[in-house]
Amino acid sequence: MNFNAIIKRVKNMVFKTGEEWDNIRGESTSIQDLYLKFGIIVYAVPAAAFFIGMLIAFRGRLFGRVLFMAILFYAFTMGVIFLMGLLADVIGKQFGAPKDMSASQKLCVYSLTPYAVIGVLFLFLTIGGGISYLILAASLFSFYPMALGAGKLKDIAKDKLVPFIAIMAIAWLILIYAAYQLSGRIVFSRFF
Repeated sequence: MNFNAIIKRVKNMVFKTGEEWDNIRGESTSIQDLYLKFGIIVYAVPAAAFFIGMLIAFRGRLFGRVLFMAILFYAFTMGVIFLMGLLADVIGKQFGAPKDMSASQKLCVYSLTPYAVIGVLFLFLTIGGGISYLILAASLFSFYPMALGAGKLKDIAKDKLVPFIAIMAIAWLILIYAAYQLSGRIVFSRFF
């Protein structure tokens, strides 16, 4: 996927979600390509914004620590997204979906795209710690695309979507918050 295709996919996941799931369903993308040609690029946005926001907050001091924290946050975010795909595959079976790791990973990587867009708000960390919680709360918008995609990619029946999405949203909030907290604790406990 080239850069223009990535931008188009991001826009479509936010504004034309249903149509984009139809396109995605017809694609044969390996999990490796999904991450290498889309995921690592798109999810670098919140990490880069976080890095710049932290640099501004610390007025350029602690560059190395802030960079290390942003890298950890990025790595943990990618890990969380992969874990979300595993979870979707495991619990999907409980909701009548066939086991299909590729579809589960696509569901999570593409559904969580709005989080990457909202992650630009990390630039404004100087406003205070509350911005992080606002981003976490706003990232729940990602579960609207997931609700649409779960039926199309995982064949989850409409009457089972709400509990499936609720479990996925709770897991997301717990895991991404833990990733954010853990990256900060590793960096600052190690250096202070």
